[in-house]
Parts: sequence; C-alpha cells; structure tokens
Amino acid sequence: MAVTMPPMRAPALVAMLVVVLVALVRRRRHRSKGAGGRLESLPPGPVGLPVIGNMHQMLVNKPVFRWVHRLLADAGGEIVCVRLGPVHVVAVTSPEMAREVLRKNDAVFADRPTTFAAESFSVGYRSASISPHGNQWRKMRRVLTAEILSPATEHRLRGARGEEADHLVRYVLVRCGRDGAAVDVRHVARHFCGNVIRRLTLGRRHFREPRADDEDAAEPGRDEAEHVDALFATLNYLDAFCVSDTSRRWIYLFVGQRKYSVSQR
Repeated sequence: MAVTMPPMRAPALVAMLVVVLVALVRRRRHRSKGAGGRLESLPPGPVGLPVIGNMHQMLVNKPVFRWVHRLLADAGGEIVCVRLGPVHVVAVTSPEMAREVLRKNDAVFADRPTTFAAESFSVGYRSASISPHGNQWRKMRRVLTAEILSPATEHRLRGARGEEADHLVRYVLVRCGRDGAAVDVRHVARHFCGNVIRRLTLGRRHFREPRADDEDAAEPGRDEAEHVDALFATLNYLDAFCVSDTSRRWIYLFVGQRKYSVSQR
C-alpha cells in the first residue's frame, strides 16, 4: 500500500524554514548593533550568504590561506573580515595594525583560540600546550614547571636523549654508506621525534620490542609508522582555517555523535 504525503506538509516545511532563516538573520543584525543602535563597522571582506556567511567560499577555494591572501590583496593588503556562520574572523597582516590591536585588547588576545581541531586533538583540552587560559591551564603549568621541565628531570633524561641522537647519526651514516642513496630528512626527523617521546615516556623506542636477530630493528615498525603519521597529520589541522571551528554541531549534523566519538578514540 502506497503512502502519500499530505499536500500541505511540503509548503508548511518551506514556510517554517523561511521563518527560521529570517529569525536568524534578524538576530544576527540585532547582535551586531552597537550601543548607539547602529551597526558596528567591520573591515572589508567578501559578501556572504545568510546564516552560513563565507563558508561555501572556503570549501571551493583551496588552499584556504591562499584565498585569504587574495582577499587581503583585493582589500589593500592589510586587513580583511570573513564571516563563518555567526563568527567574524579578521585577518591582519600589517605589523603596526597588529601591534595596535594587541595593545588595546591584550587581555582578549592573550587566550588561545578554542577551535574544533584543537579540542578534538587534545580530547577536551587536556594538553597544556593548546589548553585555553584558565584554572586548568594554570594547574598543568605548575605540574610542568615542577615535574616535567625541572632541572632534575632534564638531567635525568639527558642520557636517553643522547642515545637517541647517536641512533639518529648512526642510522643516517649506515643509509648513506650502504648504497650512497639520498636520505629522506623529513622521514628521519619525524621518527626521531617519535623515538625520543616513546623513550622518555615508555622507556623504550618501540611499542613492541623487536627480536634480537631482526636486521631492521632500527627501522620503525608498523605501529610506530602509523602513530607518527597520524600524529603529524593531526598537527596539520591545529592551525588550519577550518569551517568546523565555528560550531561543533555542524559535525554532529553530518557525521553523527557516534562517528565523532569513534574518531576521537
């Protein structure tokens, strides 16, 4: 038996959508008004669409930073404003203008920006390096100063860092002396960082200790390679100009909370 939609349901949905869009636009205009009742002046920038702003332009102009540079050039090369949903993002390239902004609003810009990528990478800002300024950050700073970055800890771990540096030099020497081939410096530097971190935190260079007769024991294993690749791939998004930074609800809308939670793990 076929099920048909009532004839008035589709027009009602369209009317409801129009009402919601108009309400959002009016709310945004009301918020952007200053104390005198006039709209606050914003730097020049591209004209955006209602609700989403310039998000659609970010999606089609890749890489995003080159698109921002073109906008700066069109606006005079010093300041430009881009709207991402309800958030206005102002990019400044003039040193004098940036110095003026930071001097007048030092308390505002002293805090780190709360972005979707940083929150996901740190599992709710549990890392001191990208945590917003607040009580949690001050507690982690005291722990880092007293335990992790203290002179006693630095002296205790100096031997492990020296051994990893020796492994690095020996690895490059063997690679160059075996067949005279070029060495991928990026690959070597990334895995050197991973080896140092695992050595200082876990007490060993590999997640799984290699066999004594393994000729490729110096090479990173599959687990180590996947860990380092995932780590540096995630770091690329910390300072990125992402659409998802404006609201996490967009991610929940498209991929669902369950998929987002799985990606965090």
